[in-house]
Amino acid sequence: MSDASSASPETHGGPHPRAVADPAAIEAGETEPDEAICELCVTADNPEWLAEFARSLLEKRLVACANIFPIRSIYRWSAGIEDHMEARAVFHTQSSLFKVIAGEVERSHPYELPAVFTLPILEASQAYRAWVIAETANPVVATPALDSGRQS
Repeated sequence: MSDASSASPETHGGPHPRAVADPAAIEAGETEPDEAICELCVTADNPEWLAEFARSLLEKRLVACANIFPIRSIYRWSAGIEDHMEARAVFHTQSSLFKVIAGEVERSHPYELPAVFTLPILEASQAYRAWVIAETANPVVATPALDSGRQS
């Protein structure tokens, strides 16, 4: 992981309208970031699709990092029991970005019903929390005007 101090908002398009906490000040106990952070989870049958999806979220500054690992999924679907290997991506992000990211999942996920949910991060080191917030401080959020040229 890179040094949190190298991820200043100024290096990524200027300051965010919300005050972004200085990681050094947080580490010194001088302030606490007010934004909640979470783990956002997404599963898929193709780990390469998840990696590409993770890169797109990182480029848009919607998540600070992603971890992708194999899992065995057993669940009921269409009146039967499914049992197969999948991959799970865990993203660290601001809780307030869930709806935006869930929309990205719904637009691009290959599944009819993708699993997308968050787990709260109740405790984290002050420096790590500040890094997640700083890395997601200026997200690129699609608007109808920006999406008007896309094909459905």
